[in-house]
Amino acid sequence: ECVQELNSPEHHWVLVTESIDIGFSKKEKECEQVGDLWVALYNAGVLTTEQLEKGLFDIIEFLPDMEIDVPMAGKWLAIMMAKCIVAGAISIGCFSRAPTDIWQPDAPSPASYAVKIMAAVQAESDAAKLSELVASDSFDVTAMAKDGEDVAALLSAANISL
Repeated sequence: ECVQELNSPEHHWVLVTESIDIGFSKKEKECEQVGDLWVALYNAGVLTTEQLEKGLFDIIEFLPDMEIDVPMAGKWLAIMMAKCIVAGAISIGCFSRAPTDIWQPDAPSPASYAVKIMAAVQAESDAAKLSELVASDSFDVTAMAKDGEDVAALLSAANISL
């Protein structure tokens, strides 16, 4: 209700980035609650898919730097995103549609982050739901891999089989 009262939907994406920052300053439980908040705001019609994605893409660019100070940042962001993916607020493939210029060349690959998200989706639901979401979005994590990166090994290490 407070967000609606701001009457500024063009800035709702900032709520996403700010809540990520707050979650990262806490623990995993609070990051889960951030994901729950996004889902509730989405279901209430306050946040749109586009606003969620804009806020996420704004943060993803800086995720490698954030992981220096908050080593669990990638995992925690994946947990937040997984809640939205399972609820249908964003698609599992949204990550692959992030602007390519946000990926830093010396950072972990987009595929490694995508596998973290997939693992979080599987933990939030189950393997069957993950497979369903991947298939329905025609999501191909291998397309996000750096040259020579072994995506099968990443998926295996995360106990994901599609």
